[in-house]
Amino acid sequence: MSYDLSKNITNVKNSTSIHPVEFYDIFLGSSQTSPDSETLHFVNYIEDINFFDTDSDAQSYWALAIVRNAVKRITSTEINRVSVEVDNVNQGMSAYAAKYDFRNKRIVIRWADRRYLTSANDAKIVFDGRIEYILFPPQKAQISCVSSLGSLNIECGWMYQINCNTKFGSTRCGVDKDSAANKYSGRCDSATTTTITDTNLSQANDYWNYGEIEITSGDGISQKRKVLDFAAGVVTLDYAFTTTPSANDRYTIYRGCDKALDTCDDTYSNTANYRGFHTIPLKKDALA
Repeated sequence: MSYDLSKNITNVKNSTSIHPVEFYDIFLGSSQTSPDSETLHFVNYIEDINFFDTDSDAQSYWALAIVRNAVKRITSTEINRVSVEVDNVNQGMSAYAAKYDFRNKRIVIRWADRRYLTSANDAKIVFDGRIEYILFPPQKAQISCVSSLGSLNIECGWMYQINCNTKFGSTRCGVDKDSAANKYSGRCDSATTTTITDTNLSQANDYWNYGEIEITSGDGISQKRKVLDFAAGVVTLDYAFTTTPSANDRYTIYRGCDKALDTCDDTYSNTANYRGFHTIPLKKDALA
């Protein structure tokens, strides 16, 4: 996509009245150059907007409460960064985080005036980079991004924080999510929008906590949700299914991790791959 300003966007630049919107393309799929079926398309407006993606193809952008801070543009060796905050009241972004590894995925932010949206060149790229990490404080998703040039297209380091910052089951993590102890496929005895019941799930309470469950047949097929709680054969989801599964619909459930050192050690014997910082070093002066 060209960085040149179109006639429309030049008119906006010289106008005293503008109606700004920003388009966000988050590349969660295998392609990090062109949008595919797993690319997320958002616009920070009150309703969906039809526009063009980064390949200039027609695309519907979902309305979402999404904001960012100013993009830092500096000449020192510090990496250019931008922070994005997304509304997560309905836990939608949490569901994406359960399914996809956001780390090092490409994000493109483009600015436009909603009066002039007849061409892909009517939007100006303000940031093109990679997601460094994503956090989920109450009702929000906070995404930290670094520029592609600054990150040199390699895996970014991890934050200095207590909890592990590695996606559970990834190569960095080392736990095999597909092992018999960490994965089970069965049929629903019954279900609601927020629970799955199967009496064959006889594991101890909390065994499947922090994991994910996917409906693999019948009503609601392909829906994935994070596991909020497990007890007595009942799996409680972090937010509701859009379509309620029926009795005898099949599902697959995976174990998860709360990213704490005790869980990594006691549950998975995986301390060597723990990527958090469970102790905070003292200042040198404090040791004197």
